[in-house]
Amino acid sequence: MKKSPQPQYIEQQDLIGLKDEGRSFQLHPDAFSAWKKMKDAARTEGISLYIVSAFRSFERQSEIIEKKREKGVSEEDILGQPEWVWSILIIFHNIFQIEW
Repeated sequence: MKKSPQPQYIEQQDLIGLKDEGRSFQLHPDAFSAWKKMKDAARTEGISLYIVSAFRSFERQSEIIEKKREKGVSEEDILGQPEWVWSILIIFHNIFQIEW
């Protein structure tokens, strides 16, 4: 399969590193602040939250996509929109009244 030229991009620079459940992640400062509020609010209700995915560099995301292509995953499945993620964010926004 022919590789398409990579678009121009600006890599995020002002990320905050954190460890969650023993794994390292990087979050945008606004996401980090919202995460802390959400996790603390959930903890007071006896709910445990943890991060499963966060910021990925353009290079790392490209590697993931290329590995999926090599395994024969369809472009539609690789590049599809994860509507469920937005649903979860909206639910958390409404429950914890987190401002974006």
